[in-house]
Amino acid sequence: MFPNSQVAITGGNITYAPGGVHNHGFCNGFDVLSKHIVASAFHNSGDSFEKPKCHPNTRVAILKRITDWVEDLEREHPILWLHGSAGAGKSAILQTIADMLYQRLLIGSFFFSRTAPARNTHKHLIATLAYQLAISIPETRPGVIQSVENDPTIFEQSLEAQVQQLIVLPIQNISDILLAEPTRHPRLFVIDGLDECQHLGAQYEVLRVLGAAIRAIPFQITLLIASRSEHCIRNAFRQKLLRQISSSMLLDHSFNPDVDIASYFQSQFDELRQQHPMGAYLQNPWPSEQTISTLVRKSSGQFIYASTIMKFISSIRHNPCERLDIVCGLSPRKRDLPFAELDLLYSSILSNVEEINVVLEILGLLISGITGPFLPSMPAKFGAKLAFMSPRFIEAFFNLQPGDVSRLFVDLGSLLTIGSDAERIEIQHASLGDFLMDKSRSQEFFVDVGDACALMAKICIGHIGSDIQHIFEVEAVLASFGSMGSIFEHANPTAELCSLILGFHIPSLTRRNHDPSHFHKKMWIYLPSLLYSISSTVRI
Repeated sequence: MFPNSQVAITGGNITYAPGGVHNHGFCNGFDVLSKHIVASAFHNSGDSFEKPKCHPNTRVAILKRITDWVEDLEREHPILWLHGSAGAGKSAILQTIADMLYQRLLIGSFFFSRTAPARNTHKHLIATLAYQLAISIPETRPGVIQSVENDPTIFEQSLEAQVQQLIVLPIQNISDILLAEPTRHPRLFVIDGLDECQHLGAQYEVLRVLGAAIRAIPFQITLLIASRSEHCIRNAFRQKLLRQISSSMLLDHSFNPDVDIASYFQSQFDELRQQHPMGAYLQNPWPSEQTISTLVRKSSGQFIYASTIMKFISSIRHNPCERLDIVCGLSPRKRDLPFAELDLLYSSILSNVEEINVVLEILGLLISGITGPFLPSMPAKFGAKLAFMSPRFIEAFFNLQPGDVSRLFVDLGSLLTIGSDAERIEIQHASLGDFLMDKSRSQEFFVDVGDACALMAKICIGHIGSDIQHIFEVEAVLASFGSMGSIFEHANPTAELCSLILGFHIPSLTRRNHDPSHFHKKMWIYLPSLLYSISSTVRI
């Protein structure tokens, strides 16, 4: 039952109990409205028993900052955008906020879901919010229902028309009442997972029309939106109107997620000890502090990693010690799928990438630099000019056009941090490399590190043999890898690579150089590594 209302929602069923407003038109209009809503998108729907919520005593600073913003009637920005990488816990935060503020400040909510047909589209968004508005602020009901009765086709009209008729006008009609007692009425709309709305143009339009609506409403309505940092949504918030009335909150390491994740792990392992059939047989302490620290580090501040592996370890049909060993890589997986939920997340994100083969080649370079011993950081003297693994570095290395990296990775903003062209690209999930390098998990997105190194070696040879005017770029590339020998050592001995190595013509470099002494000073030190590569790579 909504507060101050005669409407009850049980699961997906809506029941109207007369007694508040005895108006035949209201009942008819309300019936029409109710047929265009998605009750499963409410924060308190019975659609799922496993709605993500913040674990007790975690995310305290974030939750306080958001609730303070909602309660502040003097706030400068009525829209707050909570954004972060995939699996950072955005939905859990908004679910918790909606639960906390439901009885006094929440007007309504809409939780998008990519896998739910009615919740992965914008078509039912405004009707669903208007329905909750009519219930949470009863004074708006006549206006909402009147709009429906005046034009029952309103739900087939543009988002702008729907917002104007079903939300803006009903609130404007009672603005005197709302402004007289501003603290007595709810004032918060919550929209979660906007990036999971299938139509990119609709994501932009939702933000545009809701921004205009809030600007037109005299009462202090607030809108809390959570999404990944996708290009379309970032671009919308850069537009003049939204830029003026919105602020953003990035879920990054400034909120110390590692502390919260460690607390979550400790609490979950304590609960497992009490509730698991084998709990009494577990060693004490178990697991070790070192193991928990390792799990926290692998989480990379992403709660989805922590929750996924805890579901796996806590299975009552399995030995938790053995399952923890599987997660830590100490035992083979057999048929177990410890990272199923995480793998689905990564696969769904990568499936949206158009030029996936090129992107996977670049990801091979990035994850090799993170997980392998053969790609140390660039020397500081060169890193001051161009960071290793920056967009410009990658574009130069792969012979791409300026701006290609930003274009190719436009759909991966929730997995990677891409700053300026000269700044190093950072992978936000330490577990992404594990996923990509395990063919049983990544399937068509599998990255073979041996093949990746073979490609790097081939490109290095191509750079060395290119026009001598690029001598300094060649030196930088080789210096960034530290030793060509180690790249070749890890490379798969493809026929093409072996042919390139055996056919490499060292004297051709000196003929292109007008100053042989310059060649000796700048390049000769790399040739032993190249010669070594013949013995380490050509294993035929």
